Amino acid sequence: MSFEDRLAEFRRQLISGAIYSRLPGKNEETLAMISVYRFGAPLAKIEAKRWLQKVMEGVG
Repeated sequence: MSFEDRLAEFRRQLISGAIYSRLPGKNEETLAMISVYRFGAPLAKIEAKRWLQKVMEGVG
């Protein structure tokens, strides 16, 4: 499964509430980083991907 496919599934679960962080603002921060990965400048996408991979590993 590609990173984009895993990210799409992670985003779907985050929005549906299947994945939920009790840390204030963490869910919003994660959604913001997904947007940076999808629409950001190339260097921002690289940093967002690294950040998201760490978060996804911690949840999965």
